[in-house]
Amino acid sequence: MANYAHFYPCGNGDCSVIRVGDQIVITDVNYRQTAQNDSKAEYFDFGSHLRQACSQDDGTLRATVFVLTHPDQDHLSGMGDLFHLGEPQFDPETEDGTPLILIEELWVTPYAVDPNDSDSEAKQAVYAEIRRRYALLGTESGEQPGNILRVLTTDDVGNDPIVLSDSLQATILAPTPEEADIPDSGDSDAPNSANDSSLVIQWAVSLGDDVWHVLLGGDATAEVWERIWNDDALDQSRFQWDILLAPHHCSRGALERRTGKDADGNSEYEDCPDAKEALGQAKPGAFVVVSANEFEDGKTPPNPVARNHYLDVLTNQAGVIAEDNLIQPEVHDDGDPAPVEFNFDDGGLSREPASSRAATVETVSAAGAAPGEFG
Repeated sequence: MANYAHFYPCGNGDCSVIRVGDQIVITDVNYRQTAQNDSKAEYFDFGSHLRQACSQDDGTLRATVFVLTHPDQDHLSGMGDLFHLGEPQFDPETEDGTPLILIEELWVTPYAVDPNDSDSEAKQAVYAEIRRRYALLGTESGEQPGNILRVLTTDDVGNDPIVLSDSLQATILAPTPEEADIPDSGDSDAPNSANDSSLVIQWAVSLGDDVWHVLLGGDATAEVWERIWNDDALDQSRFQWDILLAPHHCSRGALERRTGKDADGNSEYEDCPDAKEALGQAKPGAFVVVSANEFEDGKTPPNPVARNHYLDVLTNQAGVIAEDNLIQPEVHDDGDPAPVEFNFDDGGLSREPASSRAATVETVSAAGAAPGEFG
């Protein structure tokens, strides 16, 4: 059975799969299928890829865990188009015959249980599913796959990893209860950013004598990474990585502290060395994945300052050509979108070339996802 980590092209959004043995972990989704305006755009349709990853021998589609790092539109858009939301006993096929994926366990933070906003149908549907599962906590039904909910902070798990199998474990690095407590914005029209409530997880994949680490951090800001670096209870091995998903779509705000805006409305930053240290713990031969739109002057994210930082980190790794190991799904196939696919096997960590699998692109309606607070 293949053991892998896949990252899908979804613009300034996230969606990844880690499969090790029969454990399948999906983190976030930005599936731009549902029309929210009249504009059209070509998006990579990774639905078939997710269904293939979740395919079981009995013909069903099941994900062991879906991790919602935080409930921003670009991390949950289209969730109801691909995954079943509701009681686990259901007809797996939608009206058009496309099967839905059952989420056995849903991982969220306290903010997602009691959010301050629900400004889209996509969010409302996901929040309803979280509330449904939350009401079952502590009951026999709540232990049934399809009903399981884990509400996570660092205090809930301590420093011990969550063990899914002998080969796959998760260390929860964030949020703390304080980081997960996003205050209500009061009378303001815009809710406070949920970025600092993001789950930050170091996944450990162990096969034989080999151990690889995948670090996923949602949209956590520099303040969170600074806190992680200075946490005396964590040694550096807890945030080393062979694969890093650049936080907040390769945003500068994950590496430097945002201090305000200049007269032209552009964000201003100050250096945050500890955040850069926390995100700089690359292992030999490491890779950085940038889940974002194409780099373009004047538009951010992705931010060129952040990209240059990660290139500097990779440059310091023996045998690594930095530009080859910073990979962007949105332009992975000679400028076209294609999944970034890594394999864990006896030969080590390897990457499939984009040309090894034909990209499937279809024209779908633009989602109109809220951009959030980017930098």
